[in-house]
Amino acid sequence: MIQRKQTIFLLLALAVSSLLFFIPIALITANGQNLILKISEIHDTNNGVNTMPDLVLLSIICLISCITILLYKNRTFQLRLCIANILLSAALEGLMFFQLINIHAIDGTIKYGLFFPILIIIFQILAFIGIRKDDKLVKSLDRIR
Repeated sequence: MIQRKQTIFLLLALAVSSLLFFIPIALITANGQNLILKISEIHDTNNGVNTMPDLVLLSIICLISCITILLYKNRTFQLRLCIANILLSAALEGLMFFQLINIHAIDGTIKYGLFFPILIIIFQILAFIGIRKDDKLVKSLDRIR
């Protein structure tokens, strides 16, 4: 049953994580030049910016979201993948904040892309709740038989 409401939440999490490849996280002024920090662009580490770990983590989050959508018949494994994706999204958010704190910039502006992992976490939690509810319903129907 791929037509469940948690599939919509998983698709929204996948869409938000895919958008994060292209949306800027911060605008930084360092050493007299302006840098637009995006996850998909690997910058020079001389300015203190390296988004390679973010890129790898975000790619894993997207891959797990796709796998979670396709494994709709195995609800217990879907639950585990949702938990893993929630933890990875929290790690991505922490890593992005940590990198922005450690940048030696004169001036910086945080963009809305920095808060996208929070949306991913919210959608994954909503999907987790829906999957768990379906799992409880199926188990209760098995007891009746």
